[in-house]
Amino acid sequence: MLPGRRLTLLIIPEEGGSTYEYKIPRLLLWICLLLSLGVIALLAVGAHSWVENDYLARQVVRLERDKTILAEEVQLIVELESMLLELEQSNLKLRNMAAEAVGLNTRPSPARTSRTREQFISIQRRLEHGGLRTVPTLSPVMFSSWRVLDKGVLLRAPKGSAVQVAAAGKVEKIGYDRDLGYTILVDHGNGLQTRYTGVGTLIAAAGAHVQKGQPLGLLGWPRNGATTGVRFSIIENGRERTADYRSLWM
Repeated sequence: MLPGRRLTLLIIPEEGGSTYEYKIPRLLLWICLLLSLGVIALLAVGAHSWVENDYLARQVVRLERDKTILAEEVQLIVELESMLLELEQSNLKLRNMAAEAVGLNTRPSPARTSRTREQFISIQRRLEHGGLRTVPTLSPVMFSSWRVLDKGVLLRAPKGSAVQVAAAGKVEKIGYDRDLGYTILVDHGNGLQTRYTGVGTLIAAAGAHVQKGQPLGLLGWPRNGATTGVRFSIIENGRERTADYRSLWM
């Protein structure tokens, strides 16, 4: 026999009494079941959409913030580029003026340079003739205090401080000491050199031409418990002359 088209629902009270009997068509039961499943599916889709919308809204806010920051950085880069071009032009003019005042050719012949020994020009003569670019008038670090050493001075500064070159020149040699770190010797031409000891991280390389104020490296931490700082020396015509010219940059 074919199953009946209706289901019988009996409700029997626990304490006895009348029994309630309901005839429910199978079709109606299936429709209610499908509707329930549809409502559950819609609720799940709605919850997922709400979570997705909240996530996308946060992403939009973050992207708008990043866009604003990026626009400010681009504007800053444009301004820095303009300043750099102006500084390069000013540096070129000052270099030409200094070279003409001292009587040097800004483009020396390589053959002539290799045959003729470089003429010594003292700091005093450089100052008299306007050659400030190659005069060590800039302090290598922002120091908190200083102390005179046997060779040069100790400029106390925290670890990680930038060590900048005191005058324009060429990185002649880079040495290394296990306790103090790197020692950088910069040649400023015509018998004038500066030495920087205590560098932990190198930025400039040997043979590189550097401009006044350009970072050579970052201060390290001495292994022998010595005071953190750069040991700075001015060497003029082979002699240590830091004490004579300390007033130029202090």
